[in-house]
Amino acid sequence: MDINITLPDNSVRKFNNEVSGYDLASDIGRSLAKDAVCIEINGQLNDLNTLIKEDSRCRIFTSNDQTSLDVLRHSSAHILAQAVLNLFPSTQYGVGPSIDDGFYYDFLFENNIKEEDLLKIEEEMHKIVQQKQNFSKEFISDKEALKLFPNQQFKQELINTADKDEGVNGEKVSIYKNGEFIDLCSFALYILRDVKCVGGLMRNMVIVFGINTLVLFTHNYKCRKIFINLVVLLILLLPYRV
Repeated sequence: MDINITLPDNSVRKFNNEVSGYDLASDIGRSLAKDAVCIEINGQLNDLNTLIKEDSRCRIFTSNDQTSLDVLRHSSAHILAQAVLNLFPSTQYGVGPSIDDGFYYDFLFENNIKEEDLLKIEEEMHKIVQQKQNFSKEFISDKEALKLFPNQQFKQELINTADKDEGVNGEKVSIYKNGEFIDLCSFALYILRDVKCVGGLMRNMVIVFGINTLVLFTHNYKCRKIFINLVVLLILLLPYRV
């Protein structure tokens, strides 16, 4: 079955089978595929791995778009949470949205963290980024989701209250995985990938975090919140010949 994809300029791309957002970007052009961060499909923001299975109107966002900055910030919040859980496995974690100045994540630590722990968290984030982990999205039942977070009281609360902002829609729950880390999420996340293109070029993606301030204060979950004022978030696409 042919699939017709209408782009913002009203041009139409035709495909014989379902196609991912990244494949659509690659079909349009290598430069777009290199810079693509996320895709809007019929008004819904999705990651680039999302399959387009029917006639749709699509828009691909690049690193120059504000929407992409929000996606990058939210993806960074997931990496922050993963870093904290790697270092402090008993930590309770709540929500981690992007905000105007960067992103944050709500945590309830078993013991108060120290100033030197903040540097350890930042270093762990860098390690995770260097691993080039992929974000992969799945849809599971609410019962399965509850089993995934048996000791996480805030995740249990979000699932039981069907918080759509956190990916809980009735009995269907959307989650993202990167490495061994799992989180509830309804947002699009930036998919890390090594892109091989014609001409023997490979573009490696590296995210560089420049952190200016980290402030601890109380949120409505009665958690400790690590707020990161993100002063540098660069996507470096480094071409080299293979």
